[in-house]
Amino acid sequence: MFNWPSTPVTAAYRSLYDVAVLVAGDADYDPVVEAVREAGPTSAVAVFAVPSNSRELRRAADRWGEIPNDESLRGIRLPAATRSAPGQIE
Repeated sequence: MFNWPSTPVTAAYRSLYDVAVLVAGDADYDPVVEAVREAGPTSAVAVFAVPSNSRELRRAADRWGEIPNDESLRGIRLPAATRSAPGQIE
């Protein structure tokens, strides 16, 4: 069971990953990004290129990037299923 936002923070303190990537632009995620960064992993935020993206979220992340808001993403599909690694939080 995934409990947002505590799961990424808990996993960060357990060193279960090296880089956290959040695809969002909302300032509500600032505390989560800051907590993950303080725990050690690199926090990266990817957002769609829109004016409403949070400046605070940009400052909270170690890295920041924009996803083009155009036809270049058409045809990209997520995997139908993922496998859990030992010790991974689901």
